[in-house]
Amino acid sequence: METIKSGIDWLLMNWMTGWMGMLLYWLPLSICVVGYTLRTAENYQKDLIERDKYRKSSKIRKEMGSDELNDYIRKNKGVYSSYYSPTDKIGTIIGRALVSIIPVANLWAGLFDVAPRLFHRLIERIEKIFDTPLVPAIKEE
Repeated sequence: METIKSGIDWLLMNWMTGWMGMLLYWLPLSICVVGYTLRTAENYQKDLIERDKYRKSSKIRKEMGSDELNDYIRKNKGVYSSYYSPTDKIGTIIGRALVSIIPVANLWAGLFDVAPRLFHRLIERIEKIFDTPLVPAIKEE
């Protein structure tokens, strides 16, 4: 019984500063902060482009008639936008911040939400290095 009690006391005193705290809290926190900051910056840039596209489209919509507008839309699909919806909102950023600092949530978010996108290039490079099929193709003679 004393061993369990001393183990629990050690865990409660060292969970934030020991190796276990580093691996289970601080490392996922760092990954989440970096990953969510990069994702927010990327979404912000995309939203700026989409909003400008919508503004230009709304000016064109006001200036043209319906037939001219339909022709314009067919010719300029990548330029015309009929609506704008922001990707990130204040609640999204607050949610990401909370997920980053809550102990178990940041571990799950770091493993399954942030890390795959953050390390995507590294994973692709490893796939290219080991791109040998398990069952080789048949050489036709």
